[in-house]
Amino acid sequence: MVELINKDYADFVNLSTNLVSMDKALNQLSVPLGQLREVLSLRSSVSEGIRAVDERMCKQEDIRKEKANSPHYGHAAAVPGRPAARRASDFQCGHHTALPPDLRYN
Repeated sequence: MVELINKDYADFVNLSTNLVSMDKALNQLSVPLGQLREVLSLRSSVSEGIRAVDERMCKQEDIRKEKANSPHYGHAAAVPGRPAARRASDFQCGHHTALPPDLRYN
């Protein structure tokens, strides 16, 4: 009986030591995990900003297309000092290639 108690006691002491080691390891991970949380939040904010800009650019593209097709704005490119009007095919709404692949959305 004494041997069984001694064996269980040794396991209990080992378990306690392992739990202390585990607690230290978890504490060491808490700071990097907090930083990761901040980075992911920032990335989400940037992605939302990119979407908002992209939507605005798409609206501007629609306006340019309407102007290009309107007889009232047909003479705009002929004005001296003003750059030529861009064609609708010059735009790629929602597919801006300047964005890194991980920030693009479709």
